[in-house]
Amino acid sequence: EVLCFKITIFIWYKVRIVIFLLFYDMRLIWRNCCTYNQEGAEIYAVGKKLSDVFEEKFSSVQSLSLVLFIS
Repeated sequence: EVLCFKITIFIWYKVRIVIFLLFYDMRLIWRNCCTYNQEGAEIYAVGKKLSDVFEEKFSSVQSLSLVLFIS
């Protein structure tokens, strides 16, 4: 039972790291769309839109991973 608990904690720790890195990379992509393109450019607008959609759809995943790890 103790070993199972330790394995569960280890897995959740790794899952949180993977989620964090995925979110970091995606946000970097959207930020780069805006950093390296002018405000009127199509890629700038698409990057902003995808960023908004990403944050809306996946904010619950990020908070869920934290809740599951704490509980």
